[in-house]
Amino acid sequence: MSSGLIILIIIVALILIVGYVVAVILRKRNEALLAALEERKEKLYNLPVNDEVEAVKNMHLIGQSQVAFREWNQKWVDLSLNSFADIENHIFEAENMNDTFHFFKICNPRIISFSNKNTD
Repeated sequence: MSSGLIILIIIVALILIVGYVVAVILRKRNEALLAALEERKEKLYNLPVNDEVEAVKNMHLIGQSQVAFREWNQKWVDLSLNSFADIENHIFEAENMNDTFHFFKICNPRIISFSNKNTD
């Protein structure tokens, strides 16, 4: 009976070790994904859109061009105020979950879709 108990303890220990190794591997993978998202976010933040907006404002547009510019400018303002803040919050939340080993909650479709979009 004692050999069966020893085998059971060894099996439980092996399962715990394998679980820990898998958790560490998942955490490292998620850290790499989050670093890529951070880099992508920085590229988006550093786009020269404000300079282009100022250049177009100085053109003194009229008619349809002015209407299109106002719509485009409003979309940019909404994007820069709301969407960038949401992106920052989602990345921060994912980093916190990764640090506390909540791997499956990290798979937020909004974060994943952000990482798959092209910036070009």
